[in-house]
Amino acid sequence: MKKINIGIAVVLIVSGIFAYRYFYLPRKMSNDFTAKLILKNEHKKVKTRSFQNKTEKSADLNKKNIKSSHVVNIKKSFVKKKKINLLKNGDLDDGMMGWHLWRNAKKTPDNIKIVDIKNNNSFSHAVRIENPNRKLLGISQTASLTSGTVYRLSGTVRSLGNDKSKIFGGRIAIYLPPQKEKQIVWMSEYNKFWKKELVFTNLVTGSATVYLHLGYGGVATTGEFSDVMLEEISSKKEQGSITFNVDDIHRIYLVESKLREQRIF
Repeated sequence: MKKINIGIAVVLIVSGIFAYRYFYLPRKMSNDFTAKLILKNEHKKVKTRSFQNKTEKSADLNKKNIKSSHVVNIKKSFVKKKKINLLKNGDLDDGMMGWHLWRNAKKTPDNIKIVDIKNNNSFSHAVRIENPNRKLLGISQTASLTSGTVYRLSGTVRSLGNDKSKIFGGRIAIYLPPQKEKQIVWMSEYNKFWKKELVFTNLVTGSATVYLHLGYGGVATTGEFSDVMLEEISSKKEQGSITFNVDDIHRIYLVESKLREQRIF
């Protein structure tokens, strides 16, 4: 009887160990692992929310610290200046106001006339210069220039003849000694208005003479001049946080005294 009881006890103990090892323990470990995984994920979510909150607060703080003037200063650096003509009455709308007879035109003033220009969107008047005597004659005026400043000289010219094999000899020039004269030349005849411009660096402060005339090449021709402009492009000065100087302008225009041409029909 005792042996039977002992055997039953052993069987129960072994069964209990077997149940603990293969049923209870794996289930407990699985539950613990799941609980830890959930806890870990929740911890990550908390950290993520905390980081997002900090980031949003930092962004809001940066927005408050940014001043609109910072953006405005940058934009101001690239705002194009309005064109200001240093010459008076460059479009000849007010007749000869601001202009004076030049060279042989003083002897033959009737060879200088102000004429109406039709069907042109850029200007409505021009000065017509007649040169039957093959002399240097035209009109001029003075303008104040500053040393170290870059300027643009431009004008629109046409001849009344249209034989491109013939010399026209129209010219717009500027002279401020002891510098060399700077010029734009319309060499051959062309009866459509033709705009040209010249960019140059002025090296002397003083009063320069600008003149537009015929007679270049000693030929007898007739031509019309209008839309004459002398503009300051830039001097050494600071705009916002960016500094422009003469060297910068030369890089922009590639070389000093670059000549560009544009035909206007």
